[in-house]
Formats: sequence, C-alpha cells, structure tokens
Amino acid sequence: MPPILRHYYGETKVAADEFYEGDAKIIRVLRVESVRPDMADGPSDTVPLSYYVTLSLLTAKTWAPTASDFSLELSGGGDWVPGVPYKGANPDGAIPLKLLEEAEVTIRFPRPLEANAAPAYLHLTSPRVRFALPK
Repeated sequence: MPPILRHYYGETKVAADEFYEGDAKIIRVLRVESVRPDMADGPSDTVPLSYYVTLSLLTAKTWAPTASDFSLELSGGGDWVPGVPYKGANPDGAIPLKLLEEAEVTIRFPRPLEANAAPAYLHLTSPRVRFALPK
C-alpha cells in the first residue's frame, strides 16, 4: 500500500509483547532476530542480511495468510520490507494453518543494504494490524 494511503486506512495497533485478538484469530510476535533462528550460536547472515520475526498464530476460522501479507517497518523510515517464506511457510509463501491449532511461523525480511535502522513494527494486511516489536 502506498505510504499516503497507510495514513487513511487505519490499523489496529498492538503493543510490544501483547497479542492481537479479533476476527477469530490470536496473533502474537514471539521474537525478532537478526541471526538465523536455526543458527543461534553461529555467525549472523551474510549478504543479504535479514531480520527474522517469529509469530504464534491461532485461528478459529479458515484463514490463508502468506508471508507476503506481512511487512517490516524499520525505525529509519523508508519503504516497508515485504516478508518472504522461511520456517513454517511453504516455498510459495503460503502459511498452512489448522483450525484451533497454534502454529509457530518464522518469516524472513531481507534487510535493505542501505538501512542502518532496527525493526520497529510488523504490519499485517488482513486483518490490518500493526505490531510494535520488542526491543
């Protein structure tokens, strides 16, 4: 969505370490990392650097989100970074969810090479939600 329209189409705002509950969904940001979660004791990513956001998702009605439904807003401003599949998502980006079963999903966000800013917010397109990220 172009930046000018983001202002006019409101988002539900969720504070860091809180969860979104609505539309038969419960969504929570569990953690944000700049090191690949499967290499926690290893070196950080090489080019391109990435951020990894791990979510807990629970739905009581059919919902078919994709990794690209999520975008990362950096503290320095600029364009939001679209998500790409990583862990818990199919290669095509689809996030398979079963009704009333909690799923843990990690989405990767390629870090713009010119960015010197930290992740500030995670945005979801449907439902329109903005999650403040833990520091």
